[in-house]
Parts: sequence; C-alpha cells; structure tokens
Amino acid sequence: MILLASAKRRSEGVRDALAASTWAAAMVATWLTTRTVPTLAVTSLAWASVILVWLGLWIPSPSWSWTSRISLAIASLWGLSLVSSRPPYAALPFTTLESAASFAVALAWAAALHAARTDGEISRMSACIGLGAFAFLWGHLELEQAISPSASSLLLIGYYAVSSVGFVGLGRARRSPHLRRLGLALGLIAAFLALRGAWQLPDAGTRIAAYLVVSVFLLGIAWWYRQPDEEALPAQTLH
Repeated sequence: MILLASAKRRSEGVRDALAASTWAAAMVATWLTTRTVPTLAVTSLAWASVILVWLGLWIPSPSWSWTSRISLAIASLWGLSLVSSRPPYAALPFTTLESAASFAVALAWAAALHAARTDGEISRMSACIGLGAFAFLWGHLELEQAISPSASSLLLIGYYAVSSVGFVGLGRARRSPHLRRLGLALGLIAAFLALRGAWQLPDAGTRIAAYLVVSVFLLGIAWWYRQPDEEALPAQTLH
C-alpha cells in the first residue's frame, strides 16, 4: 500500500518502477499468505494480478499490464500442474478443487482481457493468447485421465474434433489463415488419436469402420478449410 501510494504521487518513469515493485510485493505477500493451500494460492495469485490491473486504471502505468501477464502465466502453469498431478481416472472431469482453481484462473484471464480493451494491440493480443492457450490446455488435461482409459480416449477425440471445427469456422469468419491452420492441425491430432484408439480395438470390422469415420472427418475438414470465403466469391466472379 505504501508503494502504491508513492506511485500515485510520482512522475511517469519513477511511477513505472514503483508499480513493478508494488506488483512484486503483492505477489510475494499473496503467496506467503496462501502457500499452504495450493488451490487457494493459485486462485489468489491470479486474481491479485487482476486487481493490480484494475488499480492501474487509477494509477496509469504500463507496468501493470506486463507484470500481471507474468503472474497470470505463473498461476496458469501452477494450476495446470495441479490438474495433471491428480490420481488418474479417479474423478469426473471439471469436478475437483483443482478444476475450480483452474476455472478461477480462466476467469482472471478473461477479466485481464476485458481490462485490456483500451490498451495497445500487444496487450490485448497477449491476454487473448493467454486465455485461449490456458483454456485449451486445461480442457485437454481434464479429459486426458477422465473416468476410464476408453472414455478418456473418446472424450479427447471429440474435444480435438470439435476444437478443429471451431477454429476453422472462426478463421473463416474472421478471414484469419492462422486460425484456419490451427483448426486443421487440431483436426490432424484428433485423427491421430482416433487412429491410435482404433488400433487397439479387438475386432477387425470395428477397426475398419473407425478408420473410415476418421477418413471422412479429415476429408470434411480439408474440404471446408480449402473452400473460399463466401463474401469473396462475387468479387472473384466479377474479376
């Protein structure tokens, strides 16, 4: 609080240094207070970062943005490690305390993204990438060891397939080739997981049917990926 009050009264250069010092002190104090309960510590670090971003609206400084991204990234990695360290196939996905902590981190990333709407493009992009990457990895870890090996395999295949369709559709809607390529890559991962699961099936007919389904899915994604945007068709025709 003393550092924060000092930052309010200083010039821009000194204010940036005091803002970074305030962030460091707040993160250390938060960790020391909650370190005995890992799920609480993860949640507290994430939301302490967001609170500092909100304080930045009162005391303008670019330090609030980049320091909050660092602590949010640390909280994200810690939260993902808690999810991955759970006993395998011991609980339903998204139903444990570790899941609740990860959900709190995702909300913190969303709050940081909302707060960055008036910042520069780099700040908004970093928050958007952080939210997307964390949410996707969290979903993967939740389903990777969910319920049983067979159920987990099916859930992961569906997760990557749906994500593939979603990213390709989002890329087409936003005219973004990067999102479309990401969707195609996720579709290939989903196909690989499906082929690996089908290889372990005991019946040959069932394996062949699974291979056919995977082939149809890949052909559909590839066809949709290569289709031109609807709004671009009239222009191409006139040309």
